[in-house]
Amino acid sequence: MKFTSFLILACVLSSCNIIRILQLKEPNDESEQEVSKFIKHYNFDYSVFADDSKYWMQKSKAYGINDDTSKSSQVQLRIYHPDGSLYSAYSQCMGDFNDRNFVDSFPLKKNDYPYVNAQLSFKNELEFLALKTETKEQILLQSMHHKYTYVVYYAIWTSWAAKHVLRRVSKIKREHPTDVLVLLVNVARDAK
Repeated sequence: MKFTSFLILACVLSSCNIIRILQLKEPNDESEQEVSKFIKHYNFDYSVFADDSKYWMQKSKAYGINDDTSKSSQVQLRIYHPDGSLYSAYSQCMGDFNDRNFVDSFPLKKNDYPYVNAQLSFKNELEFLALKTETKEQILLQSMHHKYTYVVYYAIWTSWAAKHVLRRVSKIKREHPTDVLVLLVNVARDAK
């Protein structure tokens, strides 16, 4: 009986559930001022910031990071080649994302998670951003002049996970400013 209880507890604590348990805040709609203060406080480095997103689109199979499910997580990292094709993708509860050093290298090692949706493209990714068409076109052109484009989805209420990803990506951006284009997308401000 003790072994079974231990096994169940170990499974719960090692799964994605522990991330949800450890959240410091309840999910909420984060104000523009709160988001701006968060970015400035931690001095995250980025190229483009999208305060509003169309995060609800990620729940569809076509736009989801996993091609086997419609589940989505608030903290995601998607990386694209200059031609707009997907290089790699990570989410809060997927494979190497749970490793503290998952973005410590450049270029980032490719995620071998078996269900990454290889059909994702940077052009389609821009549909998530609540920006003007002209701005999206400028971002697309700009991405062609960088080795990689990192798109980071986060929400302040996800606490450690968001800060961890944003710190690591900021570090890579500072070390490789001409190689990396970074887009930050706050998913707690969902424009439908």
